[in-house]
Amino acid sequence: MQGTRSPLVRQRVGHHIVGVFKETASGAKNDPVERKKVFALAQARKIDAIVVTELSRWDRSTQHLVQTLDDLHSWKVSVLAPA
Repeated sequence: MQGTRSPLVRQRVGHHIVGVFKETASGAKNDPVERKKVFALAQARKIDAIVVTELSRWDRSTQHLVQTLDDLHSWKVSVLAPA
């Protein structure tokens, strides 16, 4: 989740922002520390939506992205990717 568009999204859909998380590393071998924090919040049901600035950068591959979205859906967490 990144803060560049978050106030606009919050206004438009009425969400309360509980944190801003930004991954700085990229590539298949990185350890997505910030994403793990977001997942922990999602799994504990402390959040109900995640705003991402670029959905294509969220995961290493389409297969991992689909699994991630399935996991989030099972925890009733929406993914918002503003245009």
